Amino acid sequence: MNKILLSVTPWLLALVFSAGLMLPAGAQTEAVPVPKLREVSQNEQLELSRSIESRFGELLPLNTRFSGGGAFRFVESRGFLYFDRTDTGSLAFERPEYGAAEIKDPANISEQVLLPTIDDAVAKIGLAVDDKVFYRFQDEYAAAAQPKLLPEGFDPRKAGRLMARTAAYVREIDRVPVFGSELLIGLLSDGRIGRLRVHWPYVDPRLVEDARLLQESVAAGSWQIPAGVFDKNTKILEVQAGVGHSAFADPGFRIQPVVRVLYRTRSEDLKYPLQTTGYRYFSAEGTEVALNLMPIVAASPAESKKALQ
Repeated sequence: MNKILLSVTPWLLALVFSAGLMLPAGAQTEAVPVPKLREVSQNEQLELSRSIESRFGELLPLNTRFSGGGAFRFVESRGFLYFDRTDTGSLAFERPEYGAAEIKDPANISEQVLLPTIDDAVAKIGLAVDDKVFYRFQDEYAAAAQPKLLPEGFDPRKAGRLMARTAAYVREIDRVPVFGSELLIGLLSDGRIGRLRVHWPYVDPRLVEDARLLQESVAAGSWQIPAGVFDKNTKILEVQAGVGHSAFADPGFRIQPVVRVLYRTRSEDLKYPLQTTGYRYFSAEGTEVALNLMPIVAASPAESKKALQ
């Protein structure tokens, strides 16, 4: 995303509507229509221009492109890519120079130095991200090598050049985790925001209280994973109650108290054992919950596909 600015209409729609929407088998319970493309009104364009200028210091040139799909709005310029959601207040922003230059001084990106700087950047642009909890850094490296000549135990993090360090945060309200909320932010060397992705919808306090009661049920053992959901080859790694909501990419929005189960399944094939790790969500009553639903897109007819040579 940060190296090339592509045509916004097909590319960003594909990014938004395909990212992070994997479902457990049998969990999808309703059809979700693909949001229709729409024009972004002049009033919306003015609003977006003012918001982007005030938050990120970017003046929109005359050739800036605006497009929309349902609640999603997209802005494409040579200097940045931006999209947001009018229903949840979520937004994403990235400059092409983010991750394009090596980070020379590791001391400036230590947790002790970088996190307070990020807090200041978040405050300056007026993001409402209370209850954020630092989770980890997402580091990006660049290197060139000949795979056949690499020694055993080669570590690309030591041999490569660190190009970007993005801080990832999760959300916790009064010790109740909120599954689905996310904040990703990375800064350029001059302190400007180079990458930002925030999905931090409003959470009704009553949902937090219901989730707290669900936490107590899990801790007391009165809430149990429904029988027959997992087979004998599945290991349960974690059971945690909280508030769960749908992801940034989901065209709809769902939120409710849930129990999140982290599991790992290993196949019975002794020669080529496959291992799958993931989350599944359940209601207080033990019904499986699909927080994210994939839009249904018509399949391409076979005759329209070129035969493989």
